[in-house]
Amino acid sequence: MAVVTILAVTQACVPEPFSRREPPLLPDGVFMSVRERTYPVRGRTVAAIGRSLEHAGPRWEGRVVQGLTSWCVRWEWRSTMHEGACRLLNVRVLLEVEIVLPDWKDHDSASPSLAFAWERFEEALRGHEYGHRNIGMQAAVETFRVLEAVRTRDCTAIGDVAGTLARGIVRKYEKRNDVYERNTRRGRTQGAVWPPGG
Repeated sequence: MAVVTILAVTQACVPEPFSRREPPLLPDGVFMSVRERTYPVRGRTVAAIGRSLEHAGPRWEGRVVQGLTSWCVRWEWRSTMHEGACRLLNVRVLLEVEIVLPDWKDHDSASPSLAFAWERFEEALRGHEYGHRNIGMQAAVETFRVLEAVRTRDCTAIGDVAGTLARGIVRKYEKRNDVYERNTRRGRTQGAVWPPGG
């Protein structure tokens, strides 16, 4: 008779500073929800916009940032014995992403040159933040593939084994977020910085 255990594990809610490209298709069993929210920015000069960003922007590790992405990887499964080994069935991995971006309220009344500078900045900031989202997607896909391959001799140990593997994957991708931040100088190399050229 098969032993079936329902397991649910939650892991890796990590705030990350932020890309806008359409994501690649995810494999069956991996699901993603993305929530974008904005904070208001005011001003009709480069300096005034900068002050507003500094005042209203989200905080990360004790400092104000211009954009912020956080992601969580969650997983669930059923375990069952089959042909002398315990394996996971119905593996589901959910990636939850939240992206915070500025919303400049004075765009329509600003000079064309300032509006153009903002549009370039905003697009670059989205691109940088969606880069963090994409790292979270890679974490979710790898977690799913590893969990599907887990086998143990009995079902008493499979939860601990699978959870340890999944958490290790998430930690690996958290480190990739840090590398991404360093390599892009927190988005500066991508143009995701205000004032322009700053």
